[in-house]
Amino acid sequence: MKKLTYNENTGDLEIPLESLSEGLLYAKKKSIHNIKITKAQISLDYESAFASLVGDDNIRSIYIADDVNLKKINLEPLYQLKNLKKLVMQYLKGRIDFSKISTLEALYITKADQEIDCLSIYGLEELLLVSIKNIDCKFISLLSELKILRISSARIDNLSGIEMLDKLEVIKLSHCPDLTDISSVNKLKELSKLYVEKCKEINSFEFLNENKTINELFLSTVNSLSFIPTMKCIKYLKFWELKDGDLNYLLKSPSLEKVDFYPQKKHYTHKKEEINNLIVRSAKASAEGR
Repeated sequence: MKKLTYNENTGDLEIPLESLSEGLLYAKKKSIHNIKITKAQISLDYESAFASLVGDDNIRSIYIADDVNLKKINLEPLYQLKNLKKLVMQYLKGRIDFSKISTLEALYITKADQEIDCLSIYGLEELLLVSIKNIDCKFISLLSELKILRISSARIDNLSGIEMLDKLEVIKLSHCPDLTDISSVNKLKELSKLYVEKCKEINSFEFLNENKTINELFLSTVNSLSFIPTMKCIKYLKFWELKDGDLNYLLKSPSLEKVDFYPQKKHYTHKKEEINNLIVRSAKASAEGR
């Protein structure tokens, strides 16, 4: 039988499925609140594999590895955990109802077998969606307390639905090849950070003209920075590739404090240190002129 393993990097006690009951007792004894459930190494009664979770008040975070066969397991014991704050697992349509875990603050969905049904989890503040099949964000529009949204390697093509999320502060989008429209970000009242990485259909960001809330912006690839001077609160900008190479637009921004980019390319109008010095000088001159 595989032994229990404490992962110092993640802070998780890794427990093979067949040892879950033993692992929960050990976690409580050692005041370990985070566990990762890994694939069973022996044959077992899958239907009742999670039974020992019922009524547990010690565990705060559960990560269920993707290779655990959840189709055979009764998942209802997850609803009876008393203090679960974070859950990491795949989505199986008709098998799991996250709204029944009323204590959840963070949910990481690592993959989905079908489109995810409408999520309604009051108190959820952080959501990660990986390899989902939904094409928009309407299914998360009821998450009124959500502050952080991350979407990666998904089929999504637009963000319609996020405009209902009044408390959303951070959006991170990565490796979403079908994503073509994220203009809904301009409707968010509290959005301060936007991160767009390797979404190949989005290289033009003129829709951010006049944006009133974003102060930190990361773009892996951007055609032009012509929109930056009109952004009302932008303070920090980072990118990997600037197609037209023109950094002069940054000197017209009244709020920008720093830009970071790598690698330096020959067609860029300025080197990184040079443009940052000019930004500081421009801000100082502007302040003195008031």
